[in-house]
Amino acid sequence: MKTIIGILEEKMRELKENEIKTFELVTPDNVATAENLEKEEEIFITTAGKKDIKPGTKGILAEVKDKKRFYNKMGGLFDEKEALTIRLQTEYLEEAEVKDLMIEDRGVETEIQKHFLMG
Repeated sequence: MKTIIGILEEKMRELKENEIKTFELVTPDNVATAENLEKEEEIFITTAGKKDIKPGTKGILAEVKDKKRFYNKMGGLFDEKEALTIRLQTEYLEEAEVKDLMIEDRGVETEIQKHFLMG
């Protein structure tokens, strides 16, 4: 399952509480993952970063509702003027945890176990 990684805990709570959340994704791993997502596809979202995700990592199973691709101006912080950004609207489905995973050059694929209660 495609996985969005490194999301702030505050943003994860917003998804769970509001049931719909639009994430603005800018990291190369998350942008590459989001580029290949389709509407109604299920994804796993976690606070764990690429180096920290492992079996047992907790997160949220969500459904993709919408995806918009745009270029965000970076204001002179970097050598480039714009960065590819994806706005990914998701709907909360349930809590889950990583059962198995595969780290790729661009992104993370996970096998998840559903019905896990987060503490």
